[in-house]
Amino acid sequence: MKNLLIILISALIAGISYGKPERQKISADTKIRAKQIEKSAQSEKPERPIKPEQPPKPERPAKPELSDELKEKIAELKAKQKEMHEAQKELREKLKNSSQEDREALITQFKESNKETHKQIKEQAKAIKQEIRSSVEEGESRTSDL
Repeated sequence: MKNLLIILISALIAGISYGKPERQKISADTKIRAKQIEKSAQSEKPERPIKPEQPPKPERPAKPELSDELKEKIAELKAKQKEMHEAQKELREKLKNSSQEDREALITQFKESNKETHKQIKEQAKAIKQEIRSSVEEGESRTSDL
């Protein structure tokens, strides 16, 4: 018990003698002079170094326009993809309110009924990409996926 009391008293004494030192008070005159120095430093902005002239960038070659026939094929493909997306949306709505067994049946039925459509979309997209690459592009560049 004595040891605990000694520790507490020594901690209190240490806290009192080693507390935070008081901040020095800055006079109003010094504050005014500091503000004047800041204002003068801000008004005298250093000049930015002049960058050397950069050579002009070469212009990109203009991309050739796609033919009307190719644009029509792309529009047809987009329409088929949209139909497939709508069918998938309808399937998701049906799956929300059905049991596990019904879900499996609906999914297999959807896969079977849309298998041919999906295959046509893939083949048509592949053909369009190939046609674009052969007619428009030169070198090793590639078109992004449609």
